[in-house]
Amino acid sequence: MTSEAGSTHEPLKPPATVREFEEALRALGYSNRQAKAIAREGFRPAVPEPDPDEAAFVQLCEAISKSLAER
Repeated sequence: MTSEAGSTHEPLKPPATVREFEEALRALGYSNRQAKAIAREGFRPAVPEPDPDEAAFVQLCEAISKSLAER
């Protein structure tokens, strides 16, 4: 594939092995230990994302509390 500037680039392809996946993670800035853990266990965010059902439940509880307080 040739770009407008005339340079040739290989199309990107996903890693074929766990080792290639770890190397890609290290190239993105992860440490060796982090890359191995992600490849073995999967990625987990440092701060868990809120459960949408939990957020709706909290809103419902707040609405009920407000309604009861107005009585």
